[in-house]
Amino acid sequence: QETLADPDFQQILEKSAPNAVANMYAYVDGVRTPADQSYAGSILLYKGTDSILYVYGRIKADDFVSYRAITFWTSCDDNATEIASSIFSGEDEEPRVHLDPDQETVRQCSLLHDVDRDFCDDLNTIDNKENAGAVVIHQNEMSNST
Repeated sequence: QETLADPDFQQILEKSAPNAVANMYAYVDGVRTPADQSYAGSILLYKGTDSILYVYGRIKADDFVSYRAITFWTSCDDNATEIASSIFSGEDEEPRVHLDPDQETVRQCSLLHDVDRDFCDDLNTIDNKENAGAVVIHQNEMSNST
């Protein structure tokens, strides 16, 4: 308690805004139509040092899944390419998942490393309605699931 009250540590307690937010909408019959009915959740991206990225998401879940892989792409177009990143793994670094009391949404957080440098630079300079790429939430922990 004393440490947290120390003015030198107050900045650690300050909440910081995410570098970027992605509002997610499901594809229905191959078309993404942003609407209340197709809203799938939000992903918040916090840029750390170097090529580290903290990802926090609140995702609608029909079936509770222990963790859903998240990947980044250059765009939503068919010819988009995946943006390089790797997920930290290990006992203290595994992604965390929590089913909300509403039983309809899942909160998950993960820590990524070796994130593409250009993508990181874009996240550091992104402004309001600009975009740095696209986010894909996979059906399970495998990044090759659709």
